Amino acid sequence: MTFIMQQNCLLYCSLMTLVRYLATIILRNLLYFVTLNYNKYQTDHSNKLAVNVKKCKYILFHNKSKKFQSEDLKVVFNQNEIGKTENPDKITCMDRIFTNNPVVDDRTYKYLGITLDENFTLNFHFDNLCKKLARGLFCLRRAKNFLNTKGLRSLYFALFHSHLLYCSLILNCSTNTNIKRILTLQKKAIRIITIAAYNSHTAALFVNLKILPFDKILYFRKIQFMHGIVYKNEHKTFVNVWKTNLDRNNIQNLRNADNLDTVAPKFEGFKRFPLYDFPRAWNEVGDMKLQHNATTFKIWLKNELFLQLWEQT
Repeated sequence: MTFIMQQNCLLYCSLMTLVRYLATIILRNLLYFVTLNYNKYQTDHSNKLAVNVKKCKYILFHNKSKKFQSEDLKVVFNQNEIGKTENPDKITCMDRIFTNNPVVDDRTYKYLGITLDENFTLNFHFDNLCKKLARGLFCLRRAKNFLNTKGLRSLYFALFHSHLLYCSLILNCSTNTNIKRILTLQKKAIRIITIAAYNSHTAALFVNLKILPFDKILYFRKIQFMHGIVYKNEHKTFVNVWKTNLDRNNIQNLRNADNLDTVAPKFEGFKRFPLYDFPRAWNEVGDMKLQHNATTFKIWLKNELFLQLWEQT
């Protein structure tokens, strides 16, 4: 199977678009996603632009059950201009990024701060995230002898919490194992801020500091995002991605007509991805999802999550 790209054809993908199409990609089991890394612009006869072919690589997203051999797939970059005689020297075979690549730098691809692997497990990204959070913990431990609780809380938001919020919609796609790794480090940070014992329960500590645990942060950002989708406050990229049951079947007046239609999952791993997980979580919110005002809904949702934490104490 051979893929040829002409020089004047630029393939790009934004991270937010990836959120929209990710579930569909996994459902189809196969995606050829070519990433072009551009060097300095150089002079060219056709469009005054040129691509550094040596930096052009591609990554193939697939399930772990799907196995591919390098010889089974050939992706080339064609620098020849359309309509002119092809020069074989301008056709370059591109390297593939995959987990077991002998070259360490070619095992993952970092895009807008998110480390992507071919199975989209985000394991490599969470490994890097844990390292960043560990450095934040070290700073908190050193500062607890000089700062009060208020100062440590501010330091926590600067060195620790900011990493938890970045691209949290993407992190929703990860496994519970990775989420628990981050939650464990966050609990250590909360105990440091409150000068609590190493084995003390953290539910009450989170409530007192008005900080949401990592799993609650992911849920909060997910529901807040879906509120913007339903009430047309998000980017137009996501228009008509999720439809209501009424839009799907306007003949019968169903009790759940206002709920979003969810795609039937064909395998367990699909349930983690936005196309299924986001509308499922939104349908379970309750009557408060009828609140149109984004600020009022945000305040209610955060208070509801803190109330759930308080009930665990």
